[in-house]
Amino acid sequence: MGASITPRCRSAVRRTRPSATSATSPGAKCTTWLAALVPQRPRPFLQTIVDVVPTRTVFGRVCLLGDAAFVVRPHTAGATAKAARDATTLARALKRAGRNVDAGLSGFQKMQIEFGRGLVDYGVALGRRWAA
Repeated sequence: MGASITPRCRSAVRRTRPSATSATSPGAKCTTWLAALVPQRPRPFLQTIVDVVPTRTVFGRVCLLGDAAFVVRPHTAGATAKAARDATTLARALKRAGRNVDAGLSGFQKMQIEFGRGLVDYGVALGRRWAA
């Protein structure tokens, strides 16, 4: 059962910056529409957006892939593509390593963490650009 919207959240939704309300801004209609819609809802649903950046994704012979490894912001639209990339990167790293599975997993982890951090940074940059 959701809680009522707090005055602080209501204020944040209503607050707009000039660039966001400009008639030429792609977000102008959305911002205006959202600012009008939220106060009308008795229990609006608000979702906190978080970034999860692990320092490890390999644990022995077990590795995390996709959203299990990194949680990125939804506006990156990268979750499915990242899961597919993780799988192909893992396959290549294991193939390169031959019989040394631990070396393959270690190489995979390094590449995965580098890519995941880049995707998280991209999501943060997109969010800042939208809010500006």
